[in-house]
Amino acid sequence: MGITKGEKTEEIGQSQTFVLGHGFKKVEEYDALIGNEGDLRFLVELEADVDRPEVRPLDAYHHLLSTMNPGSTVRLLQALWPDAVPRLGFLEQVSNWKHVPHDGLDALAQALELYIRESPIPYLRRTILEFSLPQHEEAIGWLQGLLGALQNYGIQARVLRQEEIIELTHWVLNPRLE
Repeated sequence: MGITKGEKTEEIGQSQTFVLGHGFKKVEEYDALIGNEGDLRFLVELEADVDRPEVRPLDAYHHLLSTMNPGSTVRLLQALWPDAVPRLGFLEQVSNWKHVPHDGLDALAQALELYIRESPIPYLRRTILEFSLPQHEEAIGWLQGLLGALQNYGIQARVLRQEEIIELTHWVLNPRLE
């Protein structure tokens, strides 16, 4: 897939290689997707550490890119993900309110509950890095070191499990935007 500008065509990313894999492989404690060329693809979710106010994402990305091994690639994926937990918590609080036997207040409380149940689900942004690493011990050691090093920059990183990778793949290819 490419974009044509005059006579020059620039290649852009596509999701086909993200989805086409040859199953999963357990590598130490991590689940890896086996890529088309036998490479190991790890999906790592990044979040800012809420206990550290000095999050430095630019320094973290610089560290990541400057320490990558030859033959490795990284792809950044930002997905909007449904997050119903805060809304369900608020709905539970509203349901536990003491109802006053006043017609107007009772009608308002019922309308609020109905609105919370029927309104669209809010979304949160998930930042995921896909690492395509050759199958050798140095690559796994680098990944483990990187996961620890990112904490120095106020970023928590965790490798997605097989079930989460499958769920993410379904979401990327078939989002249920309700």
